[in-house]
Order: sequence, then structure tokens, then C-alpha cells
Amino acid sequence: MNALIVASAYVWTQIVIPGAMVVQAFGLNDKGQTAVSTSDGRNGIYQNGTFTPLPAPPPGFQVGAIGINNAGVIVGSAFNPNEQGFILVGSSYRFFSRPGWDTTEPRAISNSELVTGTGDNGAGNLAGFIFDPSTGVFTDATPPLRGRSAGRRALPRAGRPAAAGGQKSSYRSRIRG
Repeated sequence: MNALIVASAYVWTQIVIPGAMVVQAFGLNDKGQTAVSTSDGRNGIYQNGTFTPLPAPPPGFQVGAIGINNAGVIVGSAFNPNEQGFILVGSSYRFFSRPGWDTTEPRAISNSELVTGTGDNGAGNLAGFIFDPSTGVFTDATPPLRGRSAGRRALPRAGRPAAAGGQKSSYRSRIRG
């Protein structure tokens, strides 16, 4: 199929947040909602010209949204002081981190609420993961890699991992919140 025909099916929408520039926009869902961060430090969801800030996190936490599924469940990174993940349903934050790893960086959440992301073990090794919040289990999506080249892959709509290669192992998570 001709690339111009395919491209003509898409519409460019500029994201405008009064008083700030959009620094990043991630995780567009089927409802047109996307997670955005602004130059003045605000994070939230943008849809149809409206920016809705994230609810205030618990004291001591800083949060940034990275993805949103069709049900409006938001995933992102939280800092207190290390990077960990969060899942936000309504105004309730649920924090999680991969045991034995210094950082847990979620990148996307599927409609079945599986979370994909990367982790850093503190020795310069990164690995992609799939996290199932209903069971608290982390599964490797890529083998650990040295440097910043670990796979950061999203989930297809069916909620199955897009990257299931590599060494398979599972970990129980620490869930707080």
C-alpha cells in the first residue's frame, strides 16, 4: 500500500496547554487521550483540547504519566527517591517496583492492564519487563542488556506482550498504596 494513502488516514492534532509548552506526549489510546508533561512541571491527560492534571500524589512523591489505556487507567513513573512505577485508577495511586532492581520504569499499559517497561539493576544492565498487577508478577520481556538499549516496547490491543523473547523468569513485586 502506498505510504501517502496510509498517511492521509491520520490527522495531526497540536496539543496546546495554556501557559506551558508540552515537553512529552506518550501513550495515545483509542479514545484520543494521551499522557503529557509540560515545561512548568505539570503532568496529566490531554483529550479534545482539555488538559486534566493528575491528582496529587502522596507526600514525598513526584509522578509523571507515560501511558493510558482505553478504560482511563494511567501508568507512569514515581520518584521517592528512586524511580518506581505507579498505576492510577481514578484518584488512587498504586506503587510498584521490581525486586532487586534500582529502577522500575513503566512505558505502557494494555486494556487488560498488563504493564510493560524497563528496569535498571544498578550495574548498568537494563531489561524489559511485563508486569501483571493482578498477580504481582514481573516477567522478563528481554534479556538484561548493558547500556541504554534495552527494549522499550508497548503492548498490542489484545494485551499480549509484543516482545516475549529472551530469558523467561518471574518475580513477585512489592506493591504499595
